[in-house]
Amino acid sequence: GFGDHEVLTYKNIPELKEWLQSKMLRRLKKDVLDLPEKLHTIEYVDNTPYQMQLYRTIVVDMLAHSEEIKASSNPAVKFLRLRQVNGCPELVDTELKVNKDYLAKNAKLQRLLELVVSIVENGEKVVIFSNWVETLRTIYRFLASRYKVCVFTGTMKQQDREAHKQKFIND
Repeated sequence: GFGDHEVLTYKNIPELKEWLQSKMLRRLKKDVLDLPEKLHTIEYVDNTPYQMQLYRTIVVDMLAHSEEIKASSNPAVKFLRLRQVNGCPELVDTELKVNKDYLAKNAKLQRLLELVVSIVENGEKVVIFSNWVETLRTIYRFLASRYKVCVFTGTMKQQDREAHKQKFIND
């Protein structure tokens, strides 16, 4: 179901594996880096009223088109819109402007900014991951005026990614 293509079968897997293993050098983090243990924290953030209304609108539309969704080759894709409402509502509502009023409409971003302030005040660096590049662009807009910010996405040229990586490591 990726890119309107359907994967029917795989071939030449043993040959591919052999070829890749001869080209790869694999090291485990625990063997080459002295890193602290990962700290996993789950936080629940309630949607803003704006997000709740947008969420309900999508649910109603999905219910109205449930037969089409069930018949599609990848029905789970339709649920991505619900996730986008929570993290990056401008992907769903294209009329939503990312401006000074935007924060009041995105609860997850509000909490993220609080966490960044806290972490930076402790003298630490922050790495933020997202499924969507547009989300990172929005986060960048809110953080770049206050902090030294680097970006690393698959949409960037290799030399730009390397420059941002080095900036993060060294500055």
